[in-house]
Order: sequence, then structure tokens, then C-alpha cells
Amino acid sequence: GSAAAGPSDASEQPPASKKARTEAGAQVVEEIRQADSAREVPEISEQRYKHFKNLLYKLVQEKYQAQSLELDVILKFFEKTEKNQPFSQAEIETILDKMQDENKLMRS
Repeated sequence: GSAAAGPSDASEQPPASKKARTEAGAQVVEEIRQADSAREVPEISEQRYKHFKNLLYKLVQEKYQAQSLELDVILKFFEKTEKNQPFSQAEIETILDKMQDENKLMRS
């Protein structure tokens, strides 16, 4: 007996559950993109920008001249360190983007 694949060959179409997962994943990615592009970009004063860079430098020193830091490590450090005028996550993201534009750091 030979096995011949007929029109009901399962390899032609992904299973419905896999297709639904792929479409759901694409939807989540699109929502993230929209949220990112709609993200409010806060206005950062030069003084606040310099303060952020000084604190970030301090964090790198504390982490023994770290070459890379996870974003959550940075967020927790700023939350713990800057009590008077805490940086919002939007401010941190904006400043990190600005620093990348100035080639002061690289985000990955």
C-alpha cells in the first residue's frame, strides 16, 4: 500500500489554531506599534537631560562599568534614586532615544 495525499492534505493549510495564533500575534504587534507611535513625547529641559545622564553614569559605575544594562534595571534605579522629581517611563524612553540619536548609547 502506498500513501497518497488527497485534497484533505493537512500540510496545505496551517491548523486553524496555529493560524489564529499567528493572526493574534500580528494584531498584538500592530497594537504595540500604534501605542509606540502615539506615545506622548514629553518635553525635557537641558538641565533635566544632564541630570539624567549624570544618574545614568552613576548607575554604570555601580554596575562595575557595565557595557549593557536591561531597561528594567535602569527604570528601577531611577525610581529608587530620583525621589524629588521622579522621571516618568515616557521621559526615560525619550531621553534614551535622544541619547541614541546623539550616539551616546545604543539600544537593542
